[in-house]
Amino acid sequence: MPKKKKKKKQQQRTKKKKKKKKKKKKKKKKQEEEELQAEQEAEPVDPNNPWKIRKVITRSDLVAGKLKLAHQDLMDHVFQYWTYEKFKNLAMGNKCYVKLWDLTDNHTVRAQGIYAMAAQHDVALLMVMNYAFVEGKYNGSSISLLGRNPVLDAVRDMPIVGGSGLFRFARGYALAHTVWYDPRTGDAIVAYNVSVLHN
Repeated sequence: MPKKKKKKKQQQRTKKKKKKKKKKKKKKKKQEEEELQAEQEAEPVDPNNPWKIRKVITRSDLVAGKLKLAHQDLMDHVFQYWTYEKFKNLAMGNKCYVKLWDLTDNHTVRAQGIYAMAAQHDVALLMVMNYAFVEGKYNGSSISLLGRNPVLDAVRDMPIVGGSGLFRFARGYALAHTVWYDPRTGDAIVAYNVSVLHN
């Protein structure tokens, strides 16, 4: 048998071997991905037990900014009465109080706190807010609001549960109404009319 034919046969064999190896690698990779996906999938929700709604939070959720957490660990959470979509709407921040009649004024109050979707069947927020005074007579003082905010209502009544500085032992209520809302972005301007009794 001539040398050229032998070389061709050897080349063909090596090509076949490489193809087989590639196929095996692809198959193995696919199996690994399927297994990983199966691990990351949430357990089926039992409609009769709304207390257990499970979602495995993956690294991709963290990297994509779908959920902001203080560390990069993968975790398994149980959210009571919440869906994953509602949990993503948890908002925390340091919001600026705006005087609607003059946006160029110095801001004397800052709204600091969190709000989260809290209702099972309707749209309502749990509001935990501090209104901190940063200028003038009340500088360094604050009032605290804690309550249910049914955002679709024209006017929402929420309690003032306390305060600090000049507002120690504060008690009262806040009436909130939405001045402007953009459903595409979720941005809103809400006016709070606050009445407080304090020492």
